[in-house]
Amino acid sequence: MDKGYEYRRDLFLELCDITGAPRPAILRLSLPDDPCDTTDSEGGGEVRLNVEAAGDCEPDWHAAHVFGHWLADLHSGNGYAASDTVADVIAELALEIGRASCRE
Repeated sequence: MDKGYEYRRDLFLELCDITGAPRPAILRLSLPDDPCDTTDSEGGGEVRLNVEAAGDCEPDWHAAHVFGHWLADLHSGNGYAASDTVADVIAELALEIGRASCRE
């Protein structure tokens, strides 16, 4: 299975849906002059995935990493509702990590 752009895009969107984070209005491959992945939450948001710059990094990790940037961007400038959504996602992840470490 090819784990290029489409795979990473779909996983990114799945992470948005699972966590309740808003999907960006635009999600596409990076532009030729983008040095790395880009997230911008203003005006509905845009995320550009730079698969080439990600090199040989694991595709699932790359999609999750960009999702983390998306959450941080949402938190930094989109008012209380977005900030609260991001805080909820972080809380859920922290609790799940805590539960997983207790199972080991």
